[in-house]
Amino acid sequence: EEPPRNSLFFIISHNRDSVLPTIKSRCLNLQFRKFSNDEIENFLKTKISINDIYNLNEIIDLSNGSIGRALELIKEDSQEINLKIRKLFNEYSDEDLYELESFLRRSNKLDLFFELSIIKIDKLICECALKGHNYENEKIDKFFHIREKIHKIYYEGKKYNNLNNHIILDLILLIKKSLYIWEKLMTNPFYISTAISYTNGSPHIGHAYEVIA
Repeated sequence: EEPPRNSLFFIISHNRDSVLPTIKSRCLNLQFRKFSNDEIENFLKTKISINDIYNLNEIIDLSNGSIGRALELIKEDSQEINLKIRKLFNEYSDEDLYELESFLRRSNKLDLFFELSIIKIDKLICECALKGHNYENEKIDKFFHIREKIHKIYYEGKKYNNLNNHIILDLILLIKKSLYIWEKLMTNPFYISTAISYTNGSPHIGHAYEVIA
């Protein structure tokens, strides 16, 4: 229906690509800067008791500049999701992944799980960049390819309302794979080489020692 004159509609999205082109073409794009970690911490201190928070620094870091997400993360069920993500990035076995998939379907917290996982992956990418190693471009491209694939599977599943157990498990496995690639990137390479034998005179005891050693 026709809105009254001088009406303004605000469409808020953390992902512009998820907005239909027919809608974006009729919108004015306004970008807002993220809140700093200090601003989020000062805000949280006015709303809650800091002693009740599981890990304040981690919550502020995962909020990624969003006060709304920070408030979401201090909830008990959100802290449980964050704990499971931490385990996924550190200690989950293949058997535990099926348990995680079942939990996500029951908890109705898949959106938060996906957002926090992407934030974790983005921070891993930043960490790789800050290390300043001369990584192979192919490996870096593979890292970003997996991240893009995670986005595609998730948003297509949301679009067609098809986030079933198989798709959720695929997302979990891709997230786990991104961590595997990161570990490969962050591992300093080492090389094993042997001397190249060549004729430099009559054979002597030194040649035998070199080969045996």
